[in-house]
Amino acid sequence: MRRTKEEAAVTRQTILEAALHIFGSKGYSATRLEDIAEAAGVTRGAVYWHFQNKAQLYNTLVIDMSSRVFEEVIGQAMSEGGSYLDMFKRIHTRVLDMVERYPEMRAIMELVSHKVEEGIPELAETFQTKVEIVQDAVRQGAEFLEQGINEGILRSDLDAFDMAWAWQAFREGVTQLWLQNPSGFSLIQKAPTLVDIYLRGIVKSDPK
Repeated sequence: MRRTKEEAAVTRQTILEAALHIFGSKGYSATRLEDIAEAAGVTRGAVYWHFQNKAQLYNTLVIDMSSRVFEEVIGQAMSEGGSYLDMFKRIHTRVLDMVERYPEMRAIMELVSHKVEEGIPELAETFQTKVEIVQDAVRQGAEFLEQGINEGILRSDLDAFDMAWAWQAFREGVTQLWLQNPSGFSLIQKAPTLVDIYLRGIVKSDPK
């Protein structure tokens, strides 16, 4: 039974990887589950065994896989410790450059940004989930920023949620610019400088 579960997990991951490739090359609307099954080397029935329909497959691909990478990046950055500012710079730098550092994340971002038409009814739940994920990310970011305010490191005249929303807008804007023209600049190289520019706007001039 354990082997069967392990094989099922492998098949599920293979389907997700194939879906990312096919969705990315054909777009969401033009992709059929048969296309994904063929690319994964499985039957259409195997796809339906793991996913109810194309929308659920897309939702799992975009939400679950991107969240896993994001959580791994944040978790690793936090585990390395250091001062508040050390952790701030490390976390935000890695969140910013992970689109270039992780091909899987880049493929997901390109899919979401350029391969899915707006207003597809069956993806309404997916879009709402994405909104909720952003709101949760802002909430967690605000908690971290509030810690910096309380420690006398960040400006107390700014609201932590305003800082968090500013970072979210900054990160998404930079990411979209890079996705439009990856050869224009390297996120991996520029992320530390870009994070420093953001940090200069919220750090106290004489942090404790």
